[in-house]
Amino acid sequence: MDRRGLRITAYSRATSNERLYGRNGVACPIVAGVNPDADRVVTRGEEIRAFLLLALVMVPVLAVIFVASYGFMVWIWQMFAGPPGPPPP
Repeated sequence: MDRRGLRITAYSRATSNERLYGRNGVACPIVAGVNPDADRVVTRGEEIRAFLLLALVMVPVLAVIFVASYGFMVWIWQMFAGPPGPPPP
């Protein structure tokens, strides 16, 4: 029982606004009772598929994007600053 005489459970402890934003009004989604997938069990096959997606797709794609964006940045810089090397005579 709390001080108001109400039985305390995970859902009656705070109002729905308090569960989403906290008692001080700051957004706080990591509170007991907010995550509807908390009871879901992740299978081994799902973990393997997630790992393969990250390892074989996302990491190479992000690496290409990173290298391409760096090359684009250098190309733009050289349009303003000129090519590398000693200044022309």
